[in-house]
Amino acid sequence: MPKTNMTAAAASDDEAMLGVFERLALDAGREVMRV
Repeated sequence: MPKTNMTAAAASDDEAMLGVFERLALDAGREVMRV
């Protein structure tokens, strides 16, 4: 597997994880604002 493909896959994985973390942070923020 070429390095470029591995790098692109890793980058997309990082972006996906960031999206998940952003959603978790937003959900946590909403919970805090409710209290």
